[in-house]
Amino acid sequence: MSKKPTYHELEQRVKELEEESNNLKLIKEALHDKDKHLQSILESADGFAIYQLVVNKNDPHLLRTTFVSPSIRNVLGIEPEDFSSATFFANIHPDDSARVELANKQAFEINKFDVICRYYSVIKKQWIWILAISTGVVNDKGHITHVNGICIDITKQKHIEESLQKSEKHFRSLMESATNFAVYRLVTDKTNPHQLKVKFVSPSIKDILGIPEPMKFETWFKSMHSEDVDRIAEANLQAFKTQKFNEEYRTYHQNKNEWRWIHAISTGVVDKKGATESVNGILLDITE
Repeated sequence: MSKKPTYHELEQRVKELEEESNNLKLIKEALHDKDKHLQSILESADGFAIYQLVVNKNDPHLLRTTFVSPSIRNVLGIEPEDFSSATFFANIHPDDSARVELANKQAFEINKFDVICRYYSVIKKQWIWILAISTGVVNDKGHITHVNGICIDITKQKHIEESLQKSEKHFRSLMESATNFAVYRLVTDKTNPHQLKVKFVSPSIKDILGIPEPMKFETWFKSMHSEDVDRIAEANLQAFKTQKFNEEYRTYHQNKNEWRWIHAISTGVVDKKGATESVNGILLDITE
C-alpha cells in the first residue's frame, strides 16, 4: 500500500503545478505574439507571396491549397481564394509551360521546385516574370505530405538584365568594329594593389600596338620609347591616387617597323574603402 503524501509534499506539488501552468501561459502568449508578428509580415509582404499545399493521399500528384499570403494578389494578380496548383499552371506563358511542367514532375522526385517563367497577371493584364521556389515536407515513409513555397515578382530585375544584355551586345559590337582605337578594362591584382590585369580589350589593340598577346598587360608598354618610360611610370603611379590617367607616348610597332604615337585615357573605379578595383579606358593611335 502506497504511502499517503504529507501536507508539505502536497503543498510543494501544488507550487510545481502552478509554476508549470505559468510557464505554459508564457509560452502560449509568446507563440501568440509570434503568430501575430508572422501574420503582420505576410499581410504586408510586397513583391513576394508564401503558400502551402497539401498532398492528396489518393493522388500524390494532386495538391490542395491550405494557406497563401494575401500578397499573392499583387504578385500573381489572382485573388488568394483562387490560388491553386491548377490556376498557377494555367496562366504560365505558352513558351515556358513545357519547361515548368517538366520541373514540376521532377520536383516529386528531387523534392524541389525552382523555376523562372513568364506569368499572366489577370489584375495587371500583362505578362510578368516570376521566380517560384518550393520544397516538399516528407513523412517517416519518405512520402511528401505538403509543400511550402514562395513566389517572387522579378519583372524589374529581368528588364534590367535584358537592358544590360543589350548594352553589352552594343558595347561588344563597338569593340569588335573599332579600328584606330581600342576600349579596355583592367582589374587590380588582389595580391598587389598596384598590379593591373586585363579583363577585356577590343581586338583592334593588336593593330594599334602591334602586339600578339594583348591579354598580357605588361606587353602593352614593352616597346615604349625610352624617353617616355619614366614619365608614363610616374603618371601610372599618380593614377592610383587620382583615378585619372591621360597621357601620350611613343611605342615601336613591330609589324609596321616604325614609331607610333598613342594617347591613353583611363578612369579608375574604387571600392568602398577607396582602393582602385578596376580601370576603364581607351587607347587611340594619334600618329597621323
